[in-house]
Amino acid sequence: MGIVSRSKQLDSIIDKQQLSTLFQVIFSLKERKVFGYEALARGPSKSALHKPLDLFRYAFSSGRLQTLDKISSSLALSRFRRAALPEKLFINLSPQSIAVPDSGVEQLLALGEETGISPDKVVIEVTEQFPNEDMRALVSALDRYRALGVEVAIDDFGMGHSGFRQWYDIEPDYIKLDSHFVKNVEDNKKRQLFVEGIKFLTEKIGCKLIVEGVETQQEFKFVCDMGVDLVQGYFIGYPQTLVN
Repeated sequence: MGIVSRSKQLDSIIDKQQLSTLFQVIFSLKERKVFGYEALARGPSKSALHKPLDLFRYAFSSGRLQTLDKISSSLALSRFRRAALPEKLFINLSPQSIAVPDSGVEQLLALGEETGISPDKVVIEVTEQFPNEDMRALVSALDRYRALGVEVAIDDFGMGHSGFRQWYDIEPDYIKLDSHFVKNVEDNKKRQLFVEGIKFLTEKIGCKLIVEGVETQQEFKFVCDMGVDLVQGYFIGYPQTLVN
């Protein structure tokens, strides 16, 4: 599809807020109950920008990532509120959107006050699809939000631009280990050692580990045997809408 057509589709998505929001369960194995939900934005079903990776990459390349982040997070919060769920809401935001003054996060928290969702129910997932050029500004912004009660997660740890330096600088409340490291983990000693090592580090540092991409019974058994608490993936539950 041509650039002009994609641009028009993104214009329409932004202007008309044509985003659906799916919510995927994050489950606590120790408590045997739902711990929270990750909000996942999708473009219109017949659009070339339906898939989130295509949608947000194009928004980034066209200079509209912050606008799209603001809309997707606001819709996620309002739809989550309508579902009246008591658990935490995990919302994906790019470093660029988090760090800028008068960003979507401030508006997100303001909307939370209006809808009755307290900041301590919100977890900002710092996405790492795109490089962050100003770590100091990002950390400063996250510290302000933490002071209000918001928690912070690093998404897809171990992939893209997400690494140990960012973990060290951000000091997140949660590390979400990328699904790559749990795929067929029962047959891969190197991946087993990696998951074990990350679990050890999170426990020593004092943040929570969330293992993403648990899709099979064998992968689920591995994380259970490893003593992992928080898990997410198709074996636990598919992303779904909460309200119409």
